[in-house]
Amino acid sequence: MANNAFKAVNTVITSVNEIIYTAPPNITTIVINAQLVNVGDYDMNCTFNYFNSLTGKEIPLIRDFRIRGNQSNSATFGRLVVNENDSLKVRAVDPTNTNFESTVRLSLSLLETEDV
Repeated sequence: MANNAFKAVNTVITSVNEIIYTAPPNITTIVINAQLVNVGDYDMNCTFNYFNSLTGKEIPLIRDFRIRGNQSNSATFGRLVVNENDSLKVRAVDPTNTNFESTVRLSLSLLETEDV
């Protein structure tokens, strides 16, 4: 029998490619939805990566994807499985390099499953 828990992660994205979620040990996570929202008036480029803890490699899921000001887009199409100890990393940058503060927010809907 498996134990399931729904979780949400909501965060402001910075220009640093940083970890925003790591699947805990003995947990497999399904990302149900990953929504990027640009609350500013100017465009931002977003990168969303999967980090494999076993290989140490980062796999780009979207790279320099432009989100228009006051718009939102999904970072995934369908579901995404995150294996135990693997991570999701994200960053957002202004393509014109004139604005240094990110206006992008990320909302993740997750289902964590533990095998017992």
